[in-house]
Amino acid sequence: MWPRRRPAGAADDDGFEQCGTASASPDAGESEADGAVPGPARSGPARSGTAARYSRGGFDARRNAPEEPLNATQLRMRGIALLARREHSRAELQQKLRRYADDATLIGQVLDQLQAEKLLSDQRFAEGVARVRGARYGSARVAQDLRAKGVSGELANSLVRDLKASEAERAQAAWQKRFGEVPADAAERAKQMRFLQARGFASEVIHRVVPRASRAAPEDHED
Repeated sequence: MWPRRRPAGAADDDGFEQCGTASASPDAGESEADGAVPGPARSGPARSGTAARYSRGGFDARRNAPEEPLNATQLRMRGIALLARREHSRAELQQKLRRYADDATLIGQVLDQLQAEKLLSDQRFAEGVARVRGARYGSARVAQDLRAKGVSGELANSLVRDLKASEAERAQAAWQKRFGEVPADAAERAKQMRFLQARGFASEVIHRVVPRASRAAPEDHED
């Protein structure tokens, strides 16, 4: 049985990645640390016990890329280990596997195999992102996030079309959670509208969702 994967998009506001369950790879100790910066070499006597185990296959190991390119079997296991943590788009996984091999053809073959085995799926990844991100963001923001992760424009647009039907309800929920009170004046209303705009909600929806200021200036009644 595969380890339970985190859904695509289940992360903080700025990204998708989180640490997940243990890797399915035989070399799971060398877990992937995205964006890890190599640290300085350590000197001194050899460590033993727990520290030595981490050094051989854990915290120290994941700071260093393998010296030799991985072969097809090793690349496949590396891909499975990454997919065991969370869903990935094909473009994401391809980028990560490039750290371990320079042969683009070999990487493509590994990705094709993972797709044939239903372990890698852009459709499944994109649906997860749209579901999780759509609960907090507008359709424009979700589409932007999907394209940034390498999802095709056609697939992204298809999922965004489904989200647009609930755009007003989602914007209302986001406004209620963040503010929940009628803005006191025009400046406060503008602030609330900018918040929803930054979250990717459509302008016409924002104008309907954000209430008029309780002390609105006469010209505010013309918008």
